[in-house]
Amino acid sequence: MSEWKQTKNRKLSGCYARLSYFFTTWCVRSDEWTVAIFLAYLFPDNLLPISLYSLIVTISAILFSPAVGKLTDRIDRLKGIRIFLIVQKVSIMLSTLLLLAVSQWVTNVSGMYFGTVIACVFGAIQRLANIASSISIEKVWAVVISGAIGHDLTRLNSGLRRIDLTCKLVAPLAVSALSFGVSMTVLMIVVAAMNFVVMPIEWVLLQLVHKKIPALSKSKVVPDIDTALVELPQRSSDDLISPEINAASKSSSLTTKFVSLFANWKYFIRHEVFLSSLSIAQLYFTVLSFGPVMITYLISQNYSAPFIAGMRCVGVLAGVLATTLMPKLADTIGVVRTGLWAVWFETCWLIPVVVSFSVSDFKTSAALLITGTVISRLGLWTFDLAQTQIVQERVDNEEIGVISGMQSTMQNVFDLLTSISTIIWNQPSDFYIPAYLSVGSVFSAAMVYTMYSWRVRHHLVHLDWLKKKN
Repeated sequence: MSEWKQTKNRKLSGCYARLSYFFTTWCVRSDEWTVAIFLAYLFPDNLLPISLYSLIVTISAILFSPAVGKLTDRIDRLKGIRIFLIVQKVSIMLSTLLLLAVSQWVTNVSGMYFGTVIACVFGAIQRLANIASSISIEKVWAVVISGAIGHDLTRLNSGLRRIDLTCKLVAPLAVSALSFGVSMTVLMIVVAAMNFVVMPIEWVLLQLVHKKIPALSKSKVVPDIDTALVELPQRSSDDLISPEINAASKSSSLTTKFVSLFANWKYFIRHEVFLSSLSIAQLYFTVLSFGPVMITYLISQNYSAPFIAGMRCVGVLAGVLATTLMPKLADTIGVVRTGLWAVWFETCWLIPVVVSFSVSDFKTSAALLITGTVISRLGLWTFDLAQTQIVQERVDNEEIGVISGMQSTMQNVFDLLTSISTIIWNQPSDFYIPAYLSVGSVFSAAMVYTMYSWRVRHHLVHLDWLKKKN
């Protein structure tokens, strides 16, 4: 195949992949917003139900993300992403319709909680399918489609992230606008029907991408990290797993599975990208994200759903700006330093949020809370893009699924801490406590990433540049 033909196929496949990613992300973001609003509607003035929902979904992600990551490495690329697509869409439909049934036919509180827990199970399955789909598209398919060319990969990464942020921006507005014209019952039915309609469209788009890029059809030779370490000469002797563990990995016993998991985590912790992964994971311990918990809190403070959706959109616009800013910064100062600047930018803009809870005037407090949260998103999403590219460039293709799965597990651990904190402090009047903890976690993330930057670049400031300034 000529180089011109390959370039054309890559561009066309990138368009198909972006369109499929748009449909997936739109459905996920719409469901995320609808569930938050609906639970606030079912359980007003209480953060506990939405916290329990997040808790159950997050625990499932913690327990099964490594297995999901390994599955994406082992299964045929097209077959795998189709399975993830079906599971994701069906789970959203079942979760949405079950919550609707609870609101219509269940009157006692215990029954409502029971129905919500069952909906959480479907939500957990949807989260796992979404993790698998994200790893497949963002960490694997994107690399193959771009031909692993740094500049093209950066642009494709930014395009996918821009789609995610755009859906995060527009989907809540669309759902909120629809809620003014129809009842909550109709709204939930529309969300479920939307997932049913787009499923075959995504199926066809993924097939087109797979057909245009022959490299996606190549079989994958993916050894277990714990057994492969013995065979990779570029690893240090400290990373080698003993023959006893290697032999035991061939057994199916529970003990052996634990040993294998331990070996994988040991390798991950010693990997070059680990500190960057730990840093991005700590950012998941936050209630300052216009997510379900913060939405419920703001509703309890008598903010209207359209206003909340509007503020969320402004925050997402900052993220969209990051998708344009990050490639330019990466080309100018490098990916690692871009991440360093971004994470400290986010940290600094959360200082007004800390101050907001000490201000008695409602308007001033609200201005500080909203402004600090919104602008900090620019740093967050710039950092997210930088860290994504670090993993893509510094992790072998044969290992990226497992490494990404373990990073996802860490992210869900910190997300779990968020749910635990809002379960402990579940009254809106106590929201400031999880907020303070969130800011502390972001500061810790900035310090950890600073350590990573120092290890990779061996400096934080160009001393020669400072001397010239003086």
